[in-house]
Amino acid sequence: MVICESCGKEMSTWKLDEKNQLSLCKFCKHVQRSLKEAPADCREHAWGGVGLFDHIRTWFTWRSQQKYLKKKKQPSDNVLELGFGAGLMLKRHIALGHKCTGVEADLLEIGLPEYLKGKINFHASSAENMNLPPNSFNLVYAIHVAEHLLEPQKVFGLIYNTLVPGGVLQFLTPNGSSAGLSIFRSHWWNLEDPTHIRFYSPESIKYMLEKAGFTDVEVRFPRWDSLTLEGASFARCFLHHSGKHGVMSKKTGKLLALFSAPFFAFVRLFWGRLNPSMEIYARKPTA
Repeated sequence: MVICESCGKEMSTWKLDEKNQLSLCKFCKHVQRSLKEAPADCREHAWGGVGLFDHIRTWFTWRSQQKYLKKKKQPSDNVLELGFGAGLMLKRHIALGHKCTGVEADLLEIGLPEYLKGKINFHASSAENMNLPPNSFNLVYAIHVAEHLLEPQKVFGLIYNTLVPGGVLQFLTPNGSSAGLSIFRSHWWNLEDPTHIRFYSPESIKYMLEKAGFTDVEVRFPRWDSLTLEGASFARCFLHHSGKHGVMSKKTGKLLALFSAPFFAFVRLFWGRLNPSMEIYARKPTA
């Protein structure tokens, strides 16, 4: 029996195909994954994207973040990023003169980028083991990190403690309620990453954040995120053995994903349920 880490209800088995099954909570729609039960032709390495696409995602994410902060009149001069990878977002905050802290466990084997050295307060730690002073940051964000966490509820509590009253949390994470998972099933590109062990639904992420103390939880479905995800999922239907860096490391996979991207982007405009990602904002109460 698998218990939902979000609401505590018993989860049901969702059989994707003969070799893969997920655990689905019918109450809050949260999805949990055991790699043993759902290997889904996963790649060997956690990172399996394309560098250019990371820059595109960063541009859109930055624009969304700054628009939200401006609307809420929220300062962001002291920021924390969890799982910052190449540090593309932190680089933008540094350029604005913000005080920046980054928590990263393995740096995806790329090492600390030169443009971050001496510019950030770096903690080589998992999010579960981070030890940061309370009431320190007015903005904490994590871009495609929450799906990797081993103890998400613990991390949400730690984030809450590090934020100043009124501080903002921003997450970008796969949408477990996306129609893409139902359509592509074990070929869904988000399952190619072996460290993707859960997919939140709008209900489950809101429930978990509110349990940690957050208020004003806002869930969005950005059409601009993971623009080639459906195309990469389509490519995985034909290229099952993904290798070290997955289907997007293969020329055929890239071509299928790129040329089909405009079609799927068009479909997203009229069928919101296909959007593969969620963008979440939440606040720590002021009192």
